[in-house]
Amino acid sequence: MLAFLVSALAHDVGHPGLTNSYQINSRSDLALIYNDTSVLENFHITQTYKILQKKEFNIFENYDREESNILRKRIIQCILATDMSFHTKMCVNMKLKLTNHQIELGKNVDRLVKQLETTYAKFDSKQEILNLTLHAADLGHNTKVFKITQTWAYMLSEEFFAQGDLEIKQNLPISFLCDRSTANIPKSQVGFIREIIIPCFQLLENIFPGTSYLVSNSKENMEGWNKIDQENENKKSISGLSSLLKI
Repeated sequence: MLAFLVSALAHDVGHPGLTNSYQINSRSDLALIYNDTSVLENFHITQTYKILQKKEFNIFENYDREESNILRKRIIQCILATDMSFHTKMCVNMKLKLTNHQIELGKNVDRLVKQLETTYAKFDSKQEILNLTLHAADLGHNTKVFKITQTWAYMLSEEFFAQGDLEIKQNLPISFLCDRSTANIPKSQVGFIREIIIPCFQLLENIFPGTSYLVSNSKENMEGWNKIDQENENKKSISGLSSLLKI
C-alpha cells in the first residue's frame, strides 16, 4: 500500500508539459537518456528516487534492504504502468484473467492472487492489480461529474495545443490531439471515453465493485460531450445555411 501511494503521489513529478511523442520526435535530452522508452515515466521514477535519497525525505530509511527492494520494484512498475502505450496490453491481459478464472464479482482480488502457489506469481498478480488501478486513477478526471471532467478536458487540451504550436514552430510531426486547427474536443472526448475509459473502468469495477459509480459517471460524461458536439454541429449547419441565404 505504501508503494502504491508513493507511486500515485510521484507518478508525474517534474512533468515538463510535453508528451513522450514530443520528447522522441525532438530528440530531447530525456529521450536520449531513456532510449525513447517510456521517456517521461522513467524520468518521474528517477526524480522520485533522487528526492527519496535525500536524508530529510527518505521515508524508507528504516526498512531493510529486501523491503526497500520490494518497494522500489513496485514503485517502478506502478509508475511505468501510467504510460498510455501499455493501456491496451494491460487491459486485454486483465480481461483474459478475469474471463479465464470465471471470477465472481466481489471475490476477484482473492481469486486472482490467493490461488497462485508461488510468491513470485503472487507478487506479479498483485502488481497487475496495482498497475491497472493507478493507470485508471491517472485517467480519473473522466469519471468525475461532468462539470469537473469538462474543466479538466479543456485545460489538458490547451496543454496539448501548446505542444502542437511548438511542434509546428520546430517543424516536427504534430502529435495526436495537439493540432488546434483541426481539434474537435467534444467529439474526441466521446471517442476517448467510449473506447478507453469505460472498458478500463469496467475492468476495475470487476475487481472492486465499489467503483461502479465511476463507470456510470463515465457514461453520463460521454452523453454530456455528445450533446455539446451535436449542439456545435447544429450551430455550424445554421451558420452555413445563413451564409447560403445571403448569397
